[in-house]
Amino acid sequence: MVMTHWMRTMHDAILIGIGTALNDDPQLNTRHLPALPSGEQRRLPRPVVLDSKLRFKPDCKLLKNFREGTGRRPWIITSRGSFDPLKHRELANAGARVFITDSVDGSLSVDSILFTLRQQGIRSVMVEGGAQIINSFLRAKVAHSLVITVAPTLVGKEGVSYDAEATKKFEYLSTEKEGRDTVVVFTSAK
Repeated sequence: MVMTHWMRTMHDAILIGIGTALNDDPQLNTRHLPALPSGEQRRLPRPVVLDSKLRFKPDCKLLKNFREGTGRRPWIITSRGSFDPLKHRELANAGARVFITDSVDGSLSVDSILFTLRQQGIRSVMVEGGAQIINSFLRAKVAHSLVITVAPTLVGKEGVSYDAEATKKFEYLSTEKEGRDTVVVFTSAK
């Protein structure tokens, strides 16, 4: 995650779907942070992975970072309908914390995801991706801002587009350059 100038406070959590976790094996850490005054510490975002069928891998970077003390404990939110106690135990032993919630037609409900996170003290969530997760949150009309990072990378044939209709409520705010990436910020239209 790149900390841009417009982001004055950190989110409590950074959320991705299992597709992104399996395909990219991200670290969900922060980079390019401005220095803090002496003695102050940041509370980095909690990594959250939506995984309705518990396909999360115990040897992923998120869990390695946690075990090595260089990252926060990842939380996995899974579906009550496809819960696997053996996989749950394996992930818990590897360092993950697993939450079980409701699903609708096999997909995790955005309302139940946010309710679960709220119960754990999470008040602000950055939904990083992938496109299916972002579309779910856009369609649920719970997003207050939209930040699009354009990286100099081509999307393969498995790439998923965003729901153009769901993005109509946002208006352009700013554009910034962060290294090789371009970050475009939108906010809810008034």
